[in-house]
Amino acid sequence: MRRQFSAAGIKLEVFTQGDKYARHCSLYGDIMLWSLENPPPSNIIVIAKIIDDDLADRIGCLTTVWSYGLLISQVKPEWLERLFPVGSYPSFLAAIFDGGLPKSSKANKDRFPLDESDD
Repeated sequence: MRRQFSAAGIKLEVFTQGDKYARHCSLYGDIMLWSLENPPPSNIIVIAKIIDDDLADRIGCLTTVWSYGLLISQVKPEWLERLFPVGSYPSFLAAIFDGGLPKSSKANKDRFPLDESDD
């Protein structure tokens, strides 16, 4: 199954039990390396049990600083406003498929010129 994901361009990291700090540093390092290869607008989905507020803030910089679409599998309610500046959680889920850009933005209209849903 891992080969199928790899062939589809999906990178999987499986962490064994161990030091939480080491796993979080490795996860954060992998995400930052991924961001170098995938400039915005790109989307990242993090499927991990993130219990550390500091790690959530560091990963959140992808949305607040670099305009990536970010979806985290387990989010504490207090992180939502900090991590998803687009307004609300449902609007973020819709925006992630539009490259994280507002529908009215020029860049999004250039990407989807035939989308007439705004009229």
